[in-house]
Amino acid sequence: MTRTDAIQAAHGLSLDEAVKVLMFNHQGAQWIKGVDSFYLQDAMDEYTERIKNLPTSTVRNFVKYIKTDYWAKPDEDISKADFEARWHKGQRILTRNKTS
Repeated sequence: MTRTDAIQAAHGLSLDEAVKVLMFNHQGAQWIKGVDSFYLQDAMDEYTERIKNLPTSTVRNFVKYIKTDYWAKPDEDISKADFEARWHKGQRILTRNKTS
């Protein structure tokens, strides 16, 4: 089972939603956390397990955020600081209300 399949199955997400959830982490791992490419696969596996184990309500709130506010619009220019702020907001959504 792929990471995408696992996230879809755990929370009933569409393929597009599951891919966006994974891309969020991939971007943050590389551009914010500076994860070396050698460790990126492990980081993605850990993230997938984390997402699978979160309450569906938390994941749905996160998906809503990344679909509406995280990704830059076609005519929108995002600075490094804006990107980092958006990424950290997404992380806060994932860590808040873990038991809800």
